[in-house]
Amino acid sequence: MPKPRDFNIPIIMYHEISSSRVSDLSITPAAFEAQLIALRRLGFTPITFTDLDAILSGIQERPRRPVIFTFDDGYENFKRSAFPILTRHDCRAVVFIVTGKLGKTNIWDKAKKGIRRQRLMSKDDIRELAEAGMEFGSHSHTHADCTALTSKKRAREIRGSYEIIKKITGRPVMAFCYPYGHHSRELCDYIEVKSMYRFGVAIQGARARRTTSDRYVLPRVFVKPNDFLMRFLWKVFKRVWWNVDFVKPFR
Repeated sequence: MPKPRDFNIPIIMYHEISSSRVSDLSITPAAFEAQLIALRRLGFTPITFTDLDAILSGIQERPRRPVIFTFDDGYENFKRSAFPILTRHDCRAVVFIVTGKLGKTNIWDKAKKGIRRQRLMSKDDIRELAEAGMEFGSHSHTHADCTALTSKKRAREIRGSYEIIKKITGRPVMAFCYPYGHHSRELCDYIEVKSMYRFGVAIQGARARRTTSDRYVLPRVFVKPNDFLMRFLWKVFKRVWWNVDFVKPFR
């Protein structure tokens, strides 16, 4: 049984890395690189969900300070701007992709203010980056709110996207990232029992509280454009020191 400390791992949440302010969720390459350099100098070791699963299973030794970098949606600027920086600092990351929109745009954001239409990575991009060491997880098939779907549509969004990613990368898909962060007890049970995913990943949401140490409701450190370096580090260390949760636990 995993100990609570097993989940004292900061899982950092990004969307876009871009030199221009393409959305209210974009981080500049300079800010992103400064964050990576700071964590590396502080002794953090980047891991993936494959590593985390091996650590929890006792197959792999846990680094002194593990960290997981995640990127939602699979924007093309991940390959152009984030990947070179990650490579330069010997870091791996996990990208959650929307399998029904590969090579297209983030059409699900059409009604949102502050988020412009951006190009998403293609199958070839994903295959190339997977071969270079990046890990890919599912963000559903169409970025639908999976808490409000029929069983047939839910299977397509969750299990269907798993098969597509596995076919592209040739590897098991370790984690499912809930679109919009929406999850419920029923949905978490579905991910755990009726799919092949080993983790369910949420986002920052409710007022801080202790984590449930549940691998299907893993919270993340939500990095925002106005997070200067010391504020970023404070967010990270809150997870390391106190295991503070930023999502309302359902289980």
